[in-house]
Amino acid sequence: MKLSKDLQIIYSLAILEAILLIIGPGAKYMNEIDTLSYMDAWEYFSNGTIDLLRTPVYPAIIGILKDLCGTPTCYWITVFIQHLVFLFSIGIFHSTISSLVKSERISFWITLFYATFPAYTFNNNWILTQSFALSGCVFLIYSIIRLRKTPTIVNGTLFTSLLLFLLFLRPGYLYLLPVLAVSWSLCFLEKKRKVAAIGIAGVLITTSCALCYMKAFEKQYGLFAFSGIGVRNQFFIAQDAGFLDTNSKLVKGYNETYDKVYPRHHNWAEVDRFFYAKYSLTEINDTVTKAFRQDPVRWAVFCYDRLCRTALEPLTELFQIRYNGQLIHIIGPLVNSVYVFILLYTILLIQWIRIKKRVPWLSSFLYMSLVSNIITTVVGAPKGAYLLPATPFYLLLLGQFLYYLKITPTKNIELK
Repeated sequence: MKLSKDLQIIYSLAILEAILLIIGPGAKYMNEIDTLSYMDAWEYFSNGTIDLLRTPVYPAIIGILKDLCGTPTCYWITVFIQHLVFLFSIGIFHSTISSLVKSERISFWITLFYATFPAYTFNNNWILTQSFALSGCVFLIYSIIRLRKTPTIVNGTLFTSLLLFLLFLRPGYLYLLPVLAVSWSLCFLEKKRKVAAIGIAGVLITTSCALCYMKAFEKQYGLFAFSGIGVRNQFFIAQDAGFLDTNSKLVKGYNETYDKVYPRHHNWAEVDRFFYAKYSLTEINDTVTKAFRQDPVRWAVFCYDRLCRTALEPLTELFQIRYNGQLIHIIGPLVNSVYVFILLYTILLIQWIRIKKRVPWLSSFLYMSLVSNIITTVVGAPKGAYLLPATPFYLLLLGQFLYYLKITPTKNIELK
């Protein structure tokens, strides 16, 4: 397939950046602490058990490569694969935004940002889930558009496979299940019953797989959940917010475990494993949940405060490089830029629905996904940078919004 002139320029710059990242400083930061937790997780999954902290997709990828090639080589192969997958997603992203925006200039600049912004590209050098999550999000959106346009079993299978992949790559994508259930149900109102049936079937299959996995997790660890990471995040959020007393059994128990285990292993995942061996996930989850429920007003104020504090965190926490012994942090825009954008886009969306008397299907799906991601991040994740894998939703809506800024009145705007 012959690439357009715009894509040729974008791919030339993206490939050059990928080469520089592979042979440059990024290669020095592949063996990060979180990486070790994925390597450890493969030992559990390969033995037919479920890991406490990680879901199976990423541990399986690097674990199988490790078994085939050895530890140092598997890291390099993983980095190479992540760069290749990301490069492939660039063309998919450009095709997707071109279907939303009738401006080649805006499509070019938004795609160029996606393809070359270091917050995205540098993640391809880390042995972490962010790279596949970002690219996978683009593939999922494309598969949804494709299924809506051509409702076939093949496209339905592609959509379901990508949804399963993302869910078992990062459980944080659970919010997509209700969002997609609502979105596909709207197709019934549009008389697109076949589209709705295939889409909902994909959501139901994915939900069934998730429930089965959570039931297996409960059988092994006593808590009906996708992994222990969510409980861990809530524990530290409750501790930092003062919902748990510093002299409480759990807080003292974790601190004691950390002091004993971390100096030997230098791995927070090992600290957690020792901690959860002494205090069960159920006990920790019940204690945290009870602390939140005892003072719902304070919890609501706390969530609002987190919403405000998250606004000042970087949307895309980038990378660190050492230059002349100094650690340099390079970050992207702050999360408050997303807040402002959501407010503006909400005004446009409400006004458009009021005038047109219908709901723009694709735009509403992207909008609900972005808002749901922010809510789950603020309530359940310790850092605003966890928004990064969902930024394709933001970029696609941003491109659409920029295009419609020059179109007045609203009745002349055609949202998809």
